[in-house]
Amino acid sequence: MLDDKDPAGYSYLTYVWVVVIAILGGLVRFINKEENIRNFSYIKILVDLITAMFTGVLTFWLCESLNIHGAIAAFLIAIGGSMGNRAWREFERIFKNKLGMNDDQS
Repeated sequence: MLDDKDPAGYSYLTYVWVVVIAILGGLVRFINKEENIRNFSYIKILVDLITAMFTGVLTFWLCESLNIHGAIAAFLIAIGGSMGNRAWREFERIFKNKLGMNDDQS
């Protein structure tokens, strides 16, 4: 069951480690794509890292709501950061399933 925790109730230090882990996940993904290295763009890396950061923070909030803490939460935050936009599609699929909607309904 989801718990209603206030996102503003966490310390800055907590958010710093969440953002760092998420950005590292996004950076790992970025450098492992050969096309990103061949055609390096500061805009592309900036967009990827901002997406990783935001996805990591949302993953953190989801983990907190589900009472997932510590190393497992850090692992999921890094995975969320590395997935970037793909994580959004998965989150959407999970919530549609939870609401009883199939992929044809939006």
